[in-house]
Amino acid sequence: MKKEVDMAQQSLTQLKQYLDQAPLLAPQVSARGVDWHIEHSLKAAVAMLQAIVESEPAQFKPKFSPSKSLILATGKIPRGKAKAPKMINNREEIDLSSLPTLFEQTEELLQKVQEQAEKAYFDHPFFGHLKRNQGIKFVAIHSNHHLKIIEDIIAAQ
Repeated sequence: MKKEVDMAQQSLTQLKQYLDQAPLLAPQVSARGVDWHIEHSLKAAVAMLQAIVESEPAQFKPKFSPSKSLILATGKIPRGKAKAPKMINNREEIDLSSLPTLFEQTEELLQKVQEQAEKAYFDHPFFGHLKRNQGIKFVAIHSNHHLKIIEDIIAAQ
C-alpha cells in the first residue's frame, strides 16, 4: 500500500504546482482549463477515497474487467474515452478559493484510507469494486491522466 499512497501523494503535489497556471486554457487540447482539471481531479479523489472509508469490506465483490486490468497495469487512461460523472463534472466557473480545502480533504482522506481493511472499496461506474489498494492506485492514475492534459495545455500556450 505504501507504493500506491506515495503515487497518490506525488500526484497531489504536482497538482498543487499548477495552481498558479489555473486560468490557462487551450481549446485545441481540452475544452476545459487547467483550473477545471485540478478541481475535477481533487473532487474525484475525494469521492473515491471517501467511498473506500465508508465502505463495508464484507460487501466487496470482485468483478473482472479487462479495461480495469489494463489501466491498473499500465497506469494510463486513454484520452476521450470516458465522461466525468455529473457530481464531479463542474460546468460552472471554478472557484479557485475552494481548491485549498479540496487539497486538505484529499490529504486527510488519504491518511484515513490507509487505516481501512484491505477489502474496503469504492464502486467505479465502469470497473466495479476496486479494493483499497487498487482504489488508491486509481486515484493516482486518474490524477496523472489529468496532469498530462494540464501539461499539454501549458505547452500549447
